Amino acid sequence: MPLQADWGQTGHRAIGAIAQEHLSRKAQRQIDELLNGATLALVATYADEIKSDKKYDMYKPWHYINFPLGTRYSGEPTSEKGDIAQGIAT
Repeated sequence: MPLQADWGQTGHRAIGAIAQEHLSRKAQRQIDELLNGATLALVATYADEIKSDKKYDMYKPWHYINFPLGTRYSGEPTSEKGDIAQGIAT
């Protein structure tokens, strides 16, 4: 049975806050511009908040990545529907 993590709102925001603490100054400036000053902690739950809105259905696969534990994303076949890494690259 595959391992599945359900982060919940608190988990998503905690990871966003931790990630923000590890950004370079350049990355922080770019994120500030992109998010109009919002923090990664605040926007970390956005995909969960919009997934029930039908107009965003095409982006549902961009919310996650599935691949077996003990492997690398780059070594696994990608989903035809896309995933979060493909969504970021788009």
